[in-house]
Amino acid sequence: MNPTIKILPFQAEHQNEIDDMMGSIALEFSEPIFTENSKKMIDVYLMPKNKFWVATESNKVVGTIGIVKLSNENIVLKSMFVDKKYRGQGISHLLLDTLEKWAIQNTYKHIYLGTMTQFTGGQRFYQKNGFVKCNKTELPTDFTINPLDTIFFTKALI
Repeated sequence: MNPTIKILPFQAEHQNEIDDMMGSIALEFSEPIFTENSKKMIDVYLMPKNKFWVATESNKVVGTIGIVKLSNENIVLKSMFVDKKYRGQGISHLLLDTLEKWAIQNTYKHIYLGTMTQFTGGQRFYQKNGFVKCNKTELPTDFTINPLDTIFFTKALI
């Protein structure tokens, strides 16, 4: 675990670094990871149903994670990304731990997420951390499906 990593609530000033990081991550894949309707965190973080965090090292954004609140004690994990240069250092675990602690403190019971076929590393990470695959038909009715997502997961919180 890198002791210089900090997990902070997203702030508007983080957006440019997130854009740079996401542009770099997009280059890792031959398939698109954004749609024309994809929104930036800065455009959605103030909505009352959303909460986002960033991982920083020396004040540089190196990872992101967020949630969208649903009904019936459910949330959707959104925008979990770590800069390629910082993977394997435990940052994903710090981000997910931050999200799960917040969710439990706020009495949420289930996390759902959708992901893209090409994010195989992310899929392995989710499964190692207690997420199980589910079908689209098992998603909450207020879960908004990203048209690029083809694989779905859920995790029950204690």
